[in-house]
Amino acid sequence: MMVRLGSHSVTQKGIGWSIGALGFVTVAYFAWYRLPVPLWHWANEVWWHWIPAIPAYFLMFLAPIFTLVGASSLTAVDGAGARGHLWWEVVSYLGAIAVSVLILWSFTPAPEWWVNWHWWLWGAAVVGSATVSAAGRMFRTVHKVHAPKVRETFSSEWRFNHVDDNSPPALGIAMSGGGIRSAAFNLGVLHALHDKGILREVDVMSAVSGGSYTMSWYLLQPFYAAKAALREHREFKLDDVIDEMFRPDGRFQTYLCKNPRVVKGGSWPLLQR
Repeated sequence: MMVRLGSHSVTQKGIGWSIGALGFVTVAYFAWYRLPVPLWHWANEVWWHWIPAIPAYFLMFLAPIFTLVGASSLTAVDGAGARGHLWWEVVSYLGAIAVSVLILWSFTPAPEWWVNWHWWLWGAAVVGSATVSAAGRMFRTVHKVHAPKVRETFSSEWRFNHVDDNSPPALGIAMSGGGIRSAAFNLGVLHALHDKGILREVDVMSAVSGGSYTMSWYLLQPFYAAKAALREHREFKLDDVIDEMFRPDGRFQTYLCKNPRVVKGGSWPLLQR
């Protein structure tokens, strides 16, 4: 039976702590019990062996502690789909533990098969374990995000721009990227289309990077103007707002000329230079 306290599952937290403790004990066994004496003898064979041995001892001391830090994500899983989240965390954690153990194992006395048979399996195991750990982390992230739910209708936006909300899209604009140069170019294109009476016939817009600056400006100014008119109980006409946006003496252009910075200089010392 699953018992829940708040949004966390007691059973899942128990699984997380158990696996985390198992990983800690496993790594601690190699790092604090199996390795110190063999590494000490190896370091005393030749003086320069102490050069890699000193950082190796330091890493051996920290390795079990890092396993506990890594296990914290196993007990932080909650919300919808928590079981799937937990198992991907477990896969990632066990892969990381396997990498740690294999690396620590390389400091232990080599077993007979290491010398006489398929020593390259150790390297393949390290690479495979690292891949499993990375894949678990990747799928944990993808699983958490989920797929966005597609809206069935955009009628509210369509009515905002068109009288007839039943007609299919017929004209679209795609604005490419390129930073502020793209934004300036696309703004000029929109201005020209507006002067020709074509812009209001556009049904769909898409943009990336710098083109998004222009598209955001074009779409958000009427939105905010409509919200302000609603709060102030004023009449709102979309065509009048768009006409004013492209007039050099309009309030939108005037505001940009008077306030070219989006943040105050006091907040960004580099802007004051």
